[in-house]
Amino acid sequence: MLTLHGYASNAAAFLARHCKEVRASTGGQLELLAIDGPSVVNSSGGRQRGWWSFSPAFPMDRALQAQWWQREAVEYVDAEANLLSLVDLWRKGDYDGILGFSQGATAAAILCASLEAQGVSPRFVILVNGFRSPLPTNAGLDSWRGLRAASLTTPALLLCGENDVPVPPARVDELASVFARPS
Repeated sequence: MLTLHGYASNAAAFLARHCKEVRASTGGQLELLAIDGPSVVNSSGGRQRGWWSFSPAFPMDRALQAQWWQREAVEYVDAEANLLSLVDLWRKGDYDGILGFSQGATAAAILCASLEAQGVSPRFVILVNGFRSPLPTNAGLDSWRGLRAASLTTPALLLCGENDVPVPPARVDELASVFARPS
């Protein structure tokens, strides 16, 4: 399974913090491939990564996050190229599904949309605390911005948990709405 970490994290941290118990519960039968997002967050020396950055920037100060979420649209900086890389990775790999957390869940959903548009579909996607909005202003993401309710046919399990405090539950519900068969 292809796994995509959240914003300001990395592949190793995601596997250690969030996937250790999942892998153990499958008796080692679940193979997870985690990759680092290509965008470096802040001045972390590469330790904190994302699938894109935002403009205006997402505030790391929790007191300012609620105001940021009120925006209807923001730029997803470098998202188009980074998502094309994910499509290429998917096509070269032998994956059954995708697991994404937070921004990685949103990237996974956009990846599903891109693959479905090309006539390919993952067997399933698991999205934990992903979000649909604020929508991207990027012209290259028009197809994502324009998705209607129940547009995506990939079977999807969407979870909203307490480990990603910055993403409001209503944003998870917005993401669930674009899947025809969300659970």
